[in-house]
Amino acid sequence: QSQPPCHLSVFLEVTDSRNTSNEWSCFVSHRLSVVNQKIEDKSVTKESQNRYSKAAKDWGWREFVTLTSLFDQDAGFLVQDTVVFSAEVLILKETSMMQEFPDQENEINSGGSLIDAVKRRAAFTWKVENFLSFKEIMETRKIFSKFFQAGGCELRI
Repeated sequence: QSQPPCHLSVFLEVTDSRNTSNEWSCFVSHRLSVVNQKIEDKSVTKESQNRYSKAAKDWGWREFVTLTSLFDQDAGFLVQDTVVFSAEVLILKETSMMQEFPDQENEINSGGSLIDAVKRRAAFTWKVENFLSFKEIMETRKIFSKFFQAGGCELRI
């Protein structure tokens, strides 16, 4: 996808066709690599954390490794017509729940009359079960819930 095409682009894409809901999402920490088959320490590795959803099915890099180094027979990425890719993936095991509570209150309108006003309170609960798996990631990156609606605003924890 790089322009001009001088880099290999590498992306991780969610293609779960079983989930047809528009509301689905998952938070993923991933490390993608193009493995150097001669000297492993020279492998190209990039990592990121992202929330995947129907609107954002793939995340990655347009300029992952140069095509020059990829096709260089001495560089170690292409050995006997074979390139090795690696993906290490950690998915946040999460559940969430939204509750709305109507509050009925009396208010005085601009004419001085007493009126009934219904206000809505909302409670969003986000439960993360494999929290310790993300301890190292949280030191440098953000982990966030899916978006939820409350009071006409789109929010996330």
